[in-house]
Amino acid sequence: MTPTQQEQQTSTELVKKEPEAQVSEQLLESFGTSNEEVANYLINTSIRGILPPGRSSDRNIRAVFQLIRDMCAKNPIEGMLYSQMIACHSQAMNMFKKGNDAFDSTDAQRYLNMADKFMRTYTKSLETLEKFKRGGKQHVIVENVVVNSGGQAIVGSVSSKDKGGLQ
Repeated sequence: MTPTQQEQQTSTELVKKEPEAQVSEQLLESFGTSNEEVANYLINTSIRGILPPGRSSDRNIRAVFQLIRDMCAKNPIEGMLYSQMIACHSQAMNMFKKGNDAFDSTDAQRYLNMADKFMRTYTKSLETLEKFKRGGKQHVIVENVVVNSGGQAIVGSVSSKDKGGLQ
């Protein structure tokens, strides 16, 4: 058995220390899917992507599983984005630590630049998730409008025709 297969088997077994039907239901809910194979794939890839080799302890695996559960994915796409966001956050924190612990300023700068890239990726993933959740639609709320003397304002819903005129 390869190390990857052992790690995959270990992560599934550790998560499944609770009654199997309950874990299966929790996995399905965590990743917003009705397919157990998809849920198992997602939890295993999440654990491998988030936890470095040798750090896949029972406690760490359960923490990753709980984080994903707490995010309440409504479908597998959200589940994957949540996993990616957890991995980005985890790696960014690792790079910040390495940067702070580095003795050489060049190494410190390199680690901090990598942390910055992970944080930007995290932020982009968050924006993607929000856009996905709203179906790509944008809402603009205007809270304060000032109309000067002699000016005009429209109150209500405004939409445009194909040629740019107001309806």
